[in-house]
Amino acid sequence: MPYQIFLSSTYRDLVAERQAVEQVIVALGQHFKGMEHFFAREETPLETCLAEVARSHWLVLVVGQRYGATDANGISYTEREYLRAGELNIPRFVFLQDDAVTDAPRDDEPAQRASIKRFRADLMARHTVAFFKTPDELAKQVALTLAREISIRGAASRGLMPPPPPEIFVGRQDELRDIAARLRANGAVGIAGVRGLGGIGKSALATVFAYAHIAEYPDGLLWVTLAGRDPMLLLSDLANVFGEDVSRYADVAGRAARVRALLDGKRALLILDDARKEDLPHITHLQMRCPTLITTRLETLVIVSPRAMFSLEILSEDDALALCREVLGNRVDDTRDSFIALCRAAGYLPLALNILLRRLFTDKALSIEELTQRVADRKRAIKEVSKSDDPNLNVRASFDLSYAALGEWDQKLFRALGVFDGPDFSAEMLAVILSPASVILSEAKNLASNSSASSPSRDPSLAQDDKADDVRDGLDNLAQYALIERAERGRFRLHPLLHSYAQNLLSEAGEETRVREQAASAYLQFTQSHSEPDGWDELELERENIFGALEWCHSHQQDRMLIDVVALLFEFMRTRGYWGDAIVWLKCEYEAGKQLGDKLVQADALLHLAMILILRGDYAQACKFLQQSQTLCVEKENRSGEARVSYELGNIESLQGNYAGARTFFERSLAMNKELEDKHGAARALYALGHIESNQGNYVEARTFFEQSLALEKELGDKRGMAVTLLALGHIESYQGNYAAAQKFYEQVLALVAKLEDKQAMAETLLALGNIEARQGNYAATRTFFGQSLALEKELGDKQMTVMMLQTLGMLELKEENPEQAERDFREGLAIAQQIGDKHWIAFHQYSLACVEARKGNRASAVELARAALALWEELRAPEAEWARKLLEELTAE
Repeated sequence: MPYQIFLSSTYRDLVAERQAVEQVIVALGQHFKGMEHFFAREETPLETCLAEVARSHWLVLVVGQRYGATDANGISYTEREYLRAGELNIPRFVFLQDDAVTDAPRDDEPAQRASIKRFRADLMARHTVAFFKTPDELAKQVALTLAREISIRGAASRGLMPPPPPEIFVGRQDELRDIAARLRANGAVGIAGVRGLGGIGKSALATVFAYAHIAEYPDGLLWVTLAGRDPMLLLSDLANVFGEDVSRYADVAGRAARVRALLDGKRALLILDDARKEDLPHITHLQMRCPTLITTRLETLVIVSPRAMFSLEILSEDDALALCREVLGNRVDDTRDSFIALCRAAGYLPLALNILLRRLFTDKALSIEELTQRVADRKRAIKEVSKSDDPNLNVRASFDLSYAALGEWDQKLFRALGVFDGPDFSAEMLAVILSPASVILSEAKNLASNSSASSPSRDPSLAQDDKADDVRDGLDNLAQYALIERAERGRFRLHPLLHSYAQNLLSEAGEETRVREQAASAYLQFTQSHSEPDGWDELELERENIFGALEWCHSHQQDRMLIDVVALLFEFMRTRGYWGDAIVWLKCEYEAGKQLGDKLVQADALLHLAMILILRGDYAQACKFLQQSQTLCVEKENRSGEARVSYELGNIESLQGNYAGARTFFERSLAMNKELEDKHGAARALYALGHIESNQGNYVEARTFFEQSLALEKELGDKRGMAVTLLALGHIESYQGNYAAAQKFYEQVLALVAKLEDKQAMAETLLALGNIEARQGNYAATRTFFGQSLALEKELGDKQMTVMMLQTLGMLELKEENPEQAERDFREGLAIAQQIGDKHWIAFHQYSLACVEARKGNRASAVELARAALALWEELRAPEAEWARKLLEELTAE
């Protein structure tokens, strides 16, 4: 779910700076909120601002040289916003304009000057602030800050956002300029490559470049780690960013062509990290229509011209010494020659050198001369064993020396890190993985909360109740040696080369199968403990690690464990929009059920696959899966499964406007659920019947069904069901012009779905709020709500909602006298509606296009479209048929 980020600052003196920050927030795929987008409200400006702060996840505070408008107590609006965020424990990121900016607007009154001086001093005392001189500098600072926070929390709307850049980065300024020049060459779509040894800093350079230039790429930064990854999955990920499902393309070439078309004209930067030899057969398919930066250890890549392939060399002596100073301070200059010798021993490679420097920082008794000699000895030993020149010799030697310096327990911890496939991991999960299989997650959590001091090196035969504390202490040791990095929330992350090193050590120790089995078991326990919505934030943090455990289960025939985890993850993946992942794992679940001969598992997987495909608008394939599921349910006498299948078949009929058929399916599902005393199922069926009545204008009957459904959902504590039903009740009020009542329902929905991070319900509610504003003529507010809703729909790839959004946006364009754009929206919406066979929305777009044609004076075309819309609406018995009749009367009148 994207974060809402509130920008707090004075306005007139910081217009360019605010625009720069907004561009960064949008490019990162988050929701910008600022005074620029407020619409007419009854509240005072300050009340409006404070209310929006309370609804936001983070506050970005930008302070110049002016204090700004104040309230009755002499406190500025900006400071009030800052204080309000503090009261609500909303994270605040502070950026101060440098005092050296002499031409910045300043306050004239002494009291105001004193206030801004006091406010800036308070901020510097309370926060680690960042200073800026220009809007571009501010954009870079904000991009780096937010990128780290989003990456840490794992909730970015853009699943392909680059990792945050390293905190210590020296030199490479010429390379950064060369890459920028190549990507901008002659206004063409530039492709640049960076080649170099492992550990030389290619990925770090790419992240630094990306965030330094984020303002140039408002459509986003797209980071894809290649490393031999399946190109079909990679292309799906790229398409998903822009709301497109490309699973129907069965070959790489076809899928790549569609992704290329999606990226055509987009101002996005694509970064393909770590291209390997196994990627070469597919690399040409990754040549996209947007600026692209590729990192590799290979000499050449077919899609990068020789003059655009930049070799990243080892650090210069001055830059290597600068890195030494960043870690060890000015002591470097006192023994400069010794540090030069250490840099030389590390091969002037940033990763190897940093690890050795951290070893010196940690081990005070170790002299630089002794460490340099150990590096030389270790390199010699590696050469003798390998009998050849290892291109990663310097990196491997630094790894070996740091690993050898660890105690037995810490070495065991480091090897086990090879099982984590996500961007970071927690000490608690590692403790569970290293515990006996009988230990459940809740016990490990209890252990983790009872921290006690421990010695750095541990005996592997620890008492069970000390395990979590000792894991955390061991990880602290690994961090001191720079073998891992600290992340927020007490988590840790691992450099890719160190991850490979840990995997190799785990395999060499003969522990890989056992530790992988324990990891899969631990993540099954974790998923069981967090399968309900109130545990989904924690599930989000471990999502990629869980998927990695599922990969291992799939490749090692651990079918039952895979089935259990996928079943537990389904609602999480469906609600939070991981539909592509859901399709992959549900197919694996089906195959696993087939291997085990478990027809109930197969039926469940097929049902869930159909539910995802319905969301994607693929009704034909969904019907096939549902029919297969129904056959299996009947065979196994699974009445509950039959009721669920009947409901989803009714859902498809309803979405296509076949209300009579839908009613039959829903009534059948309701009867079976009542027989089974399944209140969840009954609530769903009642809601669906209400939806049919609402679509046909029978609002009294619809309200009755919805209220019955809501009563059951409240009894069950089903927050998602309550949100959907409250949304429907709001729609009924809106349709009848009761906007204040409708808005109250929608506000209840937003409060519920914000906690659930339900992207689909959030998008629908924002659309509904936009419709209310549009009906009252508040078009600026309408655009804001519609824009937020459309961004979510694109992320989800929800064709049904995309059709609705194109209709509403087109109508807004018509009202604002933009008929050309309106026509484009309607024609695009009509094409998608026809593709998914939704008669209701086909009629809507035909009617809308008839209005456009009438305005252009094309009466014959307008009449034809209006008649087509009328025929469909009459078939559906929809109240909108009256619109088409009135339009036809006007068009055919003499």
